[in-house]
Amino acid sequence: MFNRSVWISGGILLCGVALTTLTATALVRSHEAVVQSQRERAASGYAELLRNHLQNRETIARTVAATFYPPESFQPGALAPLRNRLLVLLPHINSIVWIPRISPGDIPAFLAAARIAYPAAGLMGPGRAPAPPEALKSDFYAVLDIEPSTPANLSSLGLVISSLPGPGAALQKAAARSDIVATPPLELVQLPGVLSIVAYVPLRKAGEEKGPLVGYLGFGYRLDRLIGSVLNDVIGPDEGLRVRDMEAAHSGDLYRTGRINQTGDDIRVPISFAGRNWELTYSGRGPTVSRSPLPWLAYMSGGAFVSLLLATAFFAVTRSSERLQAEKTARERAMRELAMSEARATTVLRHAPVAILIAEAPTGRIVYGNDSVEKICGYDFSDFQSVQDYGKQQAFHPDGRPYHASEWPLARAITQGEIVEAEEIGITRSDGSRAFISVNAAPIRDEQGNIISAVVAFVDITERRRRDVEKTEEEEKRQLVMRELTHRIKNLFAVVQAMVRQIARNSDSVRAFEDGFTGRLQALSFAHDLLVGQNWQGAPIEDVIRAQLRAFLDGAFSRVSLQGPPLWVNPAAAQHLGLAMFELATNAAKYGALSTQEGTVSVEWTDPADGFRIVTTHPFGAAVNIVAARSSAPRLSVARMASRAPMARRRAVSSTDRTSA
Repeated sequence: MFNRSVWISGGILLCGVALTTLTATALVRSHEAVVQSQRERAASGYAELLRNHLQNRETIARTVAATFYPPESFQPGALAPLRNRLLVLLPHINSIVWIPRISPGDIPAFLAAARIAYPAAGLMGPGRAPAPPEALKSDFYAVLDIEPSTPANLSSLGLVISSLPGPGAALQKAAARSDIVATPPLELVQLPGVLSIVAYVPLRKAGEEKGPLVGYLGFGYRLDRLIGSVLNDVIGPDEGLRVRDMEAAHSGDLYRTGRINQTGDDIRVPISFAGRNWELTYSGRGPTVSRSPLPWLAYMSGGAFVSLLLATAFFAVTRSSERLQAEKTARERAMRELAMSEARATTVLRHAPVAILIAEAPTGRIVYGNDSVEKICGYDFSDFQSVQDYGKQQAFHPDGRPYHASEWPLARAITQGEIVEAEEIGITRSDGSRAFISVNAAPIRDEQGNIISAVVAFVDITERRRRDVEKTEEEEKRQLVMRELTHRIKNLFAVVQAMVRQIARNSDSVRAFEDGFTGRLQALSFAHDLLVGQNWQGAPIEDVIRAQLRAFLDGAFSRVSLQGPPLWVNPAAAQHLGLAMFELATNAAKYGALSTQEGTVSVEWTDPADGFRIVTTHPFGAAVNIVAARSSAPRLSVARMASRAPMARRRAVSSTDRTSA
């Protein structure tokens, strides 16, 4: 038999071991979740860094293509003006090639131009073998110019790109998309053994968005430089990265660095470049701790090790989290430094929404202007050689003051380094018409911070300003309608309020009040229907009377005789007269001529010089003067309703004024 202290000690030991085991397991699982979350953020960070770099390369290639004007004939050296600009914008590029469209009849002229730069140039197909004859029977594309013009690069002149399987397919895809498209990974003629890609941008004649192609610009990149220049300096010692082309027949590595575990927990992120689908695989080392509590139960079976194991587990998790946080901070710092180095190369693209002008510093000479500049302003500014020439463009401030040459945003960016955002300027086009533009401008600096050029971008906001004016006018109209509606509603409430008070004074029960109020509200509704049909300008008196008698005659209007001059009653009079006629018709239906099937009623009105007068006559009773009647409370209310507003005025009532009663 065990004594009580043994049982208590055993129970405490078992509880301590169980609690320690569960706590350690929870800590390890929490640590695994933290490590996995940080691995996913690291993979996303590397992917976003590479994606921004590749998108920047695409945008620069499109910009270079937009500034290149294909020569009308086969001429060597067409790419020479782009050489210096490419070295600044695309430091990792291996080559840029001009690939014109060639018809079979143009082959002699093409070869003559190519052999000026490279005497041994000839039409080559796959493997530098002579181009197959079937590839030359129709229009084809071959290399005519290449920069830099090194001997290795010049040896590719005459290469028929459209006859090569991978590059030929890329040309067709680029033409179909009208955008940049890259080849699968391949070995360039001038770089055997080095894995590279070429991105092709289709070109058309200047000013034509559609139509036949005149050729392509090709941008060749060594993959180890294109990708490695971004990732080599930021990858951690315990991390591995791999980039693959998922569309290639044999999806080999485009780039590989660091440790690649090739385990099931690698993180894969899709990336696209120039129409190709790539994939970035991240492999980072993390702690491997079993999720099962059984090893921990066996390991911590002794009660003496419970506290030590808890402290050890907590210490290990804390140190691991600190190490991961330090690695994250180092990566973020490296990403910020890389982003700063990229900012100078992409400034011109950030500030180019539509129309773009680029000027060199310090003279201010315009070196580039796209097609939208001429569309908006009427000319391209290519003859502007200095900042002083900017004054030739007539422009004015919003208050009408003219712009001087030094006030132009492009001049301020060059001379003062000022960044201008959304400045609205009025201009006079070449045809004499006026327009408004919204302008952004910024300086472009070198590594030392010196201004080397400036870019200005602007859009036509003439239509937007016109819409703003129209919107203001519409708002004023809406406010006018709301004020008029409020006024009419107040008038209607006043009429209804007076009507309720009158009925309440003359009603001896709730049912009598309900019947009286419902009937009079319907009479007021009939009057409003007439006024709405006449655009609230009033109504013919005969229509007002017919509208009120309609409910009592059941369609038999032959029982009523209406006689009087054609008069037009204003809106207030139409409402009060309608209520008065309802009162008379109600009395006639209860006690007068309309209480029988044979009874008739005569309504006559006159327009004497001393005021308006209306009379109703029952064949078996005396005429009732609704203006003068004073004998009882109902007649008193009718007289008051009929005399509250100026009643009528003479007007010729046409058929279009009539409404159906």
